[in-house]
Amino acid sequence: MAGKQDRNNVYLLGRLEKERPDIFADWKAGKYKSTRKALLAAELRQPTKPINTLKTAWKKASAAEHAEFRKWIGGGGAAKAVATVSRLPSAPRVSPKAGTRTARSWKSAAGTLVAPNGNLEAWVTNRIRSIMANRKMKMGQVMIEMGYGKLNAALGRAMTTHRPSRIDNDMVIALEIWLRSNKGVK
Repeated sequence: MAGKQDRNNVYLLGRLEKERPDIFADWKAGKYKSTRKALLAAELRQPTKPINTLKTAWKKASAAEHAEFRKWIGGGGAAKAVATVSRLPSAPRVSPKAGTRTARSWKSAAGTLVAPNGNLEAWVTNRIRSIMANRKMKMGQVMIEMGYGKLNAALGRAMTTHRPSRIDNDMVIALEIWLRSNKGVK
């Protein structure tokens, strides 16, 4: 059984030479800036769809950028997204030793989210639990709203009382955005 034929540029340039010798001659003469542009002119390649560009950008985006984009979509426009970005706190300083936080804690408009030791402040943990209870949410739903996978346990581990773990800077930013978007929840 024959597999799908590879449609790389070598194959497509062969077709270009046979089917559109005029464009092929222009390509060889350097009238097209790239092979792709020549193939697009001959309609042997399709232009990139905006949805594919968005999918590629989404895969490369951080969790904080995912959360910001979701908020922008839900909030109704770029003006709100720009305002959100301009109000984000600066990232906490990270010491060069193994990515540990320095004594500076994470400050935000809501207050200090992360203590100097890198753990979540107690008020943050209590607020997350309160929002979850009032909205009847599970931790997986919180993580999805923050732009992470449902099974990501980082925030849950950071909220434990026995041996809390630290969360990374991107998650702190996503958490702050999530807390802001839930500020009306009692």
